[in-house]
Amino acid sequence: RAEFAALDALYEARQREAQRLIDMLDLRFKGRIRDLKKTEYVRVSEFYPAAREIISTIAMNYPRLMFEVTDDEAHADDLGMDIEDLYERASLSLLEITQAKAHVTQGIMDALYCQIGWIGIDYNPPGDDIMPPWTANSQDEEDLVSFSRRPPFFVHVDPMAPPHMLGHARYI
Repeated sequence: RAEFAALDALYEARQREAQRLIDMLDLRFKGRIRDLKKTEYVRVSEFYPAAREIISTIAMNYPRLMFEVTDDEAHADDLGMDIEDLYERASLSLLEITQAKAHVTQGIMDALYCQIGWIGIDYNPPGDDIMPPWTANSQDEEDLVSFSRRPPFFVHVDPMAPPHMLGHARYI
C-alpha cells in the first residue's frame, strides 16, 4: 500500500508534465509578452514541428505487417502468387477493417507526450455482446480482433521494470 501511495505521487508529477507538453502542442502558453495584448500574440511551438515530423514518418506509414514463409511448399507455382503476398494483403485488410492505424497513431501521440502508449487488443464475441468498431448487424465481423486505445493516465507500470522489458514488471 505504501508503494501505491508513492506511485500516485510519481504519476501525478508525470501527468502534470504530460499536460504541459500537450498544452505546448495546442499552443497554450502561460507566459505574457510585455506591450502586447493576448490577441496580438503569434504563437509558434518549437516542439510541434518535431512531433509532427515523427508522427508523419511513423504513424502514417505503420502499422504494416510483412510475412516471410520459409516452407518450400508455400511457394508452389499452382497458387499463382507467393503466400507472403496473400498473408500481407489479408493482414492489411484486417488492419483497415479494425481501424487499427488510428489507434496506433493515437498510441504514438500518447507515448510522445505521456510516456506510455497502450493499445488494448480485444476479441469481438459473437452475438449481442458485440463491441465497437463493430455493429450488431455486421455478421462478418464476429470473432475478429478489435483494437482500442487505453488512456495513458489509466495505465500504471511498475517503475522498477525496464522500459524495453515490460514482461519483467511486477504489475501493470
